[in-house]
Amino acid sequence: ERQLGQKELAMTILGRAFAVDPQDEQVRLSLERLAAETDSFEMLSAVYEQGLEMVEDKTIRQVLHRRLAGLYLQRLQEPEQALEHLEAVVELTENDEEAMLALENAYRQRGEPEKLVKGLRKRARASSDEEARVAILYEIATIHQEQLDDLGGAIQAFPQVLEVRPGDL
Repeated sequence: ERQLGQKELAMTILGRAFAVDPQDEQVRLSLERLAAETDSFEMLSAVYEQGLEMVEDKTIRQVLHRRLAGLYLQRLQEPEQALEHLEAVVELTENDEEAMLALENAYRQRGEPEKLVKGLRKRARASSDEEARVAILYEIATIHQEQLDDLGGAIQAFPQVLEVRPGDL
């Protein structure tokens, strides 16, 4: 790339190298740098999608899903694709609060309270911070009451608050 000045060709060659070994972080970082320099984000997303099909390692899959979510959201303006990859990151990890928050924000923006509640429940279970868990449970109750018109669902959230902090209600 540097000797010939052909960044697009280098991008293609690195894409092939990534297909051979999707776990090579140096190749991945070089791909991302070249994609930024050549505005080849569609090609990069295609390379990463192909890499996902070949990789079984959970950690590498998580990295690729996270990268794809960022590409689709920030560079390619494809929020549906980004959402799929954020969901995959959350599914692959137990306690990835950053991914959970990003997914919750996407559900808020899209007006999907049922999915938001599901995500909030997962984050509440994963949280070791008592104050955060109580705040999440109150948010779940509020969503049930105000957005889902489900008083029963709101009421069901309160026993969980009492489990965390007896006497809080």
